[in-house]
Order: sequence, then C-alpha cells, then structure tokens
Amino acid sequence: MSISVATSEPALIGGPKSVTLPVPNWPRVDDEVVAEVTRVLTTESLCPPGKGSIIGQFEDNFARWLGRKYAIGTNSGTSALHAGLIACGVEAGDEVITTPHTWGASIACILHSLAIPVFADIKPDNFTIDPVSIESHITPRTKAILIVHIYGEPCDMDAIMAVARKHNLKVLEDCAQAHGGKYKGHLLGSQADAAAFSFQAFKNLTGGEGGMMLCDDREMLERAMGMITHPARLDKELTLDEPKKYLDSLAFNYRMHTVSAAITNCHLKYLPKWQENRYRNYQYFADQVADIDYIRLSTFDYPIQHGLYDIGMRYIQGDLPLNRDQVQKLLVAEGWNQENYVGTPIYLRPRFRDRNYFGNGQPWALAESPIEYKEGDCPNSEHACKIELTPFGPPREPNLELMDQWVTALRKIGDHADAAAAWFEANPNA
Repeated sequence: MSISVATSEPALIGGPKSVTLPVPNWPRVDDEVVAEVTRVLTTESLCPPGKGSIIGQFEDNFARWLGRKYAIGTNSGTSALHAGLIACGVEAGDEVITTPHTWGASIACILHSLAIPVFADIKPDNFTIDPVSIESHITPRTKAILIVHIYGEPCDMDAIMAVARKHNLKVLEDCAQAHGGKYKGHLLGSQADAAAFSFQAFKNLTGGEGGMMLCDDREMLERAMGMITHPARLDKELTLDEPKKYLDSLAFNYRMHTVSAAITNCHLKYLPKWQENRYRNYQYFADQVADIDYIRLSTFDYPIQHGLYDIGMRYIQGDLPLNRDQVQKLLVAEGWNQENYVGTPIYLRPRFRDRNYFGNGQPWALAESPIEYKEGDCPNSEHACKIELTPFGPPREPNLELMDQWVTALRKIGDHADAAAAWFEANPNA
C-alpha cells in the first residue's frame, strides 16, 4: 500500500491541482448497447402491453439476479418507490417511518400515497436509519417502514426486519443508490417485503431513466400492478379477484420505456464486475485515509459490501482552522467534486414546516392528531448534514492512480490548513 503525500499548496491558494485524471464517462454506451437499442426500436413495439417484450425480459432477468420472485418495471425510481408502498398496503392517512437523511424521492412516494412521513434518526457512525429509533416512533397508525441504503451504505437489515416482524409492519427497501451492495452476503433489495430501484443516468446500473419494484408475494405484486400500469397488460397478467375487479384506465402511468429496458438489460451482466472494481478502488482509498484524523468514513458493526453510489465522508474539524464548507471549496479547487448531498434533513424543509404538498394541508390533514416536525427531532441527521462530504463513488474500472490523487487532495487540507485559513480570511466572499 502506498501513502500519498501532499507537498504543494492547495490549488485554491496557488498550488497545482491534485486531481487531474478525467472522470470516466458514465453511463457506458458502446456498440453492444447501440445494437440492442436499435434491435428493440426496429423490431419491437415502443409501447408493449405485456411481458412479451424487452421490458418483460429485463424484469425477469433482474428478479433472477436479485433472487426475487416478481419484478415490475417503472419509468423512474420514484414511481418504483410509490409502487412499493402500494404493494405494502399503505393507504391514505397511514404513517410510514423513514429516514430524514435521503433524497426527496424517498419521502415524496409517501406523500404520493397520501400517507404521513414519520422520521427516525440515523446512526451516529454511518448514514443509515437506526433500528432503535424506528421502534421508538411506532404508533397504532404505523403501516410500513421505508429504509434507504443511502450512498449505497447497507442498513442493518436483521435488526430492522426484527422490529418490523415484532410489530407486524411491512418494510420497503429504497435501493436507488445500492445496486450490487450487500448485507451479510445478501444483495441489497433481496430481504425486505418489497424493494425499489432506480435506473436514472448516474446510478450504478442505468438505462438513462427507469425503475423496478420487486417482491415475493403475488398479492403485493398485483396490488401494485393494478395501480401503476396499462389495462392491456393487467388484462393478461392479473390473476387475483380483488385487483381484477378494479381493472380500468384510472391507474398511474408508470410504465417503463423499452429503450430504458434495453440499455439496462445490456448492462446487468456487467454490474457484478463493475461493483467488484469499485469496491477494490474504495478499499484502497479507505486504507490510505485511515490515518487522516479529520476525515471519517462510515463504519458498521455488521458485515457489508458498500454499494458505492457516493462515498459518505464526515469532516471532523478538531484543531484545524477550517470549517466544512471551506474544506469542500478546497477539494473542488483540487479537481475533486464534492457536495453536501442532503443539506437539510427533510423534515426541516419548507414543505414540512408549511404542510404544503397537495394544498389544504394534505396529506397531513388526514392524521388523527397533528404531526409536528421540529429542530432536534433527529440530532444525528442534523449533525451529519453539517459535516458530511459526499463525492461520487470510485470508478468502475481499476484506477488506483485516481485514488492516490483523491488522497493527496485530502492530505493538503491538513498539511496547509493554516495557509488555507489565512486565504479564506483574506477572501471572505470566496
């Protein structure tokens, strides 16, 4: 293992950039993908009604890869999440416990269901939802738990499922950032009652856009299908009396597009190797930053393989005269893009303060008693938002030289912290 050593000043104050290697192009659109998309465009319907299409083929392949019985393709990860809540039987006015430390789609799907989001805190040592906090928020109105493998970090599935079974609740896994990640050897998305994936352009597995909802229960599948897809498909595939009774054209139009299915189906066979390469790159990076006391990577007390959509890092200021925002600016100047991904816990955002989503206070007005969201509800998440650094995950091909450049950029912060602080003091508007 080599250790990168920072010798020059940070780029922001006059030194050379540390990160000079180009970011590999993503998504990959090669001759194989072009040929398959061309085949689909020229030989299949652009709007197939049922399973006899590339969409059905991809659904079957994805379900088989994940070890699940059923899969239904959707037009986005958000719609896949909504379909998952429908499958879990979430109805208007129900409470769904979830995390505030996530992208908005994880919460929007609850609001789309006219259900009430209830927020449990995250763990202090990683960015995943805390099972203890989940249990403390369960009420007689709780219907489901929506967990998020944020950045690809696996939630503690055993503990979460134990809480859910104890209280007879359904669990939906948001795997939008977690394709190929593992918990105790199990692929993320394979253990809860239902799972939802996104295939948006930046995801680990992508078709440009699209999503997938998976489950193992036929009743759950058909409950979701009856609300999200075209009656021409439903007429061929529904088998249960209750969903068939409501077969009509009033469902949400969440159908996957054939081009998305074609691209993603092409990529699926490469995903395990891509994730293996990313994990090796990440482990090399993690080993090199282990001695940097102002950077902390997430830690887990159970075996995982990180999904690595992003790298969740925390800036521990300690004695350094730099705040998190200044560190972000320094790293960006080095050529390594950074962001504060969540920024503000979901429950502290204006929609939740104003109860303004569908208007007229909906869906919160459906609650039996007022739900209040306030600062201090989830202190771990609130603290994490103030110190997190979330660069994109490592490349999908071996690239230790790029990892060395990332580490050099980080080391410059400690090696030249006083000079950087003086520069910020002299440039207060930077």
